[in-house]
Amino acid sequence: MGEICASKWIDIVGNICRPPYQPDGFWCKYDFDINRVYWETVGFDYAYSIRLANLKDICSVLSCLGVSHWIFGKTLLGAVKLGKLLDDHDDDIGVFLEDRAVIYSDAIEKLKALGFTIIRDSEDIISIERDFRYVDICVFRRKGRKKLGYSYKSVDYLFFSSFDSTLIDGVSFPVPNNPSVLIDKLYPSGNLLPHRLSSLGMLTARRSIRRFLGLPRMVRSKHASLVEDLKSPLRRFLGLLAPLSGFSLRTLTVKEFMNLHIEPPGSFNWRWRYQHLSLVTDDCKISRIGQIIQYLTPVDKRAAIDKNVIDTDTSIKFHKSNNLDMRFWWGGNNYFWYCVKYEYRANVVPYALANNYISAGYRPLVYTAEYYKSLPELSDYEISILLNENPIVIEKGSVVSGKHRVFAMIGRLSSGKSYIPVRVIDLG
Repeated sequence: MGEICASKWIDIVGNICRPPYQPDGFWCKYDFDINRVYWETVGFDYAYSIRLANLKDICSVLSCLGVSHWIFGKTLLGAVKLGKLLDDHDDDIGVFLEDRAVIYSDAIEKLKALGFTIIRDSEDIISIERDFRYVDICVFRRKGRKKLGYSYKSVDYLFFSSFDSTLIDGVSFPVPNNPSVLIDKLYPSGNLLPHRLSSLGMLTARRSIRRFLGLPRMVRSKHASLVEDLKSPLRRFLGLLAPLSGFSLRTLTVKEFMNLHIEPPGSFNWRWRYQHLSLVTDDCKISRIGQIIQYLTPVDKRAAIDKNVIDTDTSIKFHKSNNLDMRFWWGGNNYFWYCVKYEYRANVVPYALANNYISAGYRPLVYTAEYYKSLPELSDYEISILLNENPIVIEKGSVVSGKHRVFAMIGRLSSGKSYIPVRVIDLG
């Protein structure tokens, strides 16, 4: 990933820049995934000093308040085995359940004063973040007569009857007693993947129950995916069976199309894809397709938008999970606008294959204005076939998949052309 250091998130003297996307309040699952991908992309070396400073300040606050604490997980593994932090997306500190009240009454305020923010507060973990790096404070409780742990992890409580210390880059941190023995139990045979020492039966049972309860939705989702996939030879037959899985395959009238939301209300994508959505939705103030068409119809409005387009830099590869790569969504604002402006074009590269196009060195750069201009325009007949054989997915009156085909239709209608029926998988 060396070439990624040319990213705009690193300044000319090699310092990490403030990430352009900043989650608000408690983080959702996607925020944690985005954070991980961000540091994998930028490089963990840039995070090292931040991580060490965060751990020092958190431990200092806990020590001042008399809260027993210790480093744990891969943070402990790196400290005991190498005397440094291992590359990881987070760091772990353990505390006892009985100290949770002190953490809330005193520690949190002190940590906020040092620039930390609470991003997760669950029964087992309190996560706090500073400089886009987070630390999990794991709340340990009794698990039977001789076990102590959090979530589904537990170890012998004797490791926590007293504490030792170890150095990370010359800085002392508290650790459970006999840390080397503990590490061998947590990471047997030097495996960096932690061993679930107990509660495996309970974990498996709970997972099985969740899977059973979620089976209808899982079947519906899988069935819908097969119908959506043009390559499936059984697509038409599976489409006939759609009602059995609780969804329908149908064609939208123009009125139904106009009434759809381009993104579900409250969807995470309103934040994550803000740069691109805001350009075509009046700064995300409108969401229904009919409203968007009305907004984009005036020629002067289209000209004003065109002047404010910033092409995403697609000259270098993105992270393999490019949909979670900050450079992919926060490096420009052109993706949806160019679908509106250039409407339906042949052989547009899907996001999932963007890195293949980039690696091959093809030109024009993918998703730029020059790229769309280079692609043949589809005729009305070809558009009709495309929309019939590649249904979009809607749920509760909102588009959840196929947004680029929808924006291309928005572009078509806002420029005065006729509506071509859109085929949908309606999840209800």
